[in-house]
Amino acid sequence: MIIVGLLGLIGSGKDTVADYLVDRYDFEKLTMSDMVKEELRKHNLPINREEMQKLSIEYKSRYGGGIWARKCVEYAKKNNWQKVVISGVRDTKELSEFKLDCRFILVFIDADLEIRLTRLQKRASEKDVKSRTELIAQEKREIEIFDLFRDYKKYYDYIISNNSNVEVLKKEIDKFVKKYKLDK
Repeated sequence: MIIVGLLGLIGSGKDTVADYLVDRYDFEKLTMSDMVKEELRKHNLPINREEMQKLSIEYKSRYGGGIWARKCVEYAKKNNWQKVVISGVRDTKELSEFKLDCRFILVFIDADLEIRLTRLQKRASEKDVKSRTELIAQEKREIEIFDLFRDYKKYYDYIISNNSNVEVLKKEIDKFVKKYKLDK
């Protein structure tokens, strides 16, 4: 099994990259938050960013830092998936779980703060921030919670810049796929 893990700050384009890998290269998609949301549903808790962060911290404390990665790998294996893209890798302890018995490639999706803010404002999801101040505060919280954001440069295998439009992004993804021979 091949797992491509996507790392990036909010609004960087992780899901856009993941969706393109699904549509163009026959990957299956999971998000780390899918696993967290599933647990929230099991406990009849509200599904929002704050509850997700609280549960994530609680489970990591209880079950170890790689809990959400383990759940993703188990889910992919249960479904017999061969090529998986996981959006939202955030913790260094997750990396070792992904690498246990599959080929794992960590990709950092990079985008400038102002570009990400514009995307979030355009997307206008309930969970998204509305202002630059809110975005900076949210990123600060996430950097405190998720250690991979602090030291990502030590861990990623590939970087995709997403400071332009979708067509340019797709060309960058195609280069990545070709480099790692993921189009087979």
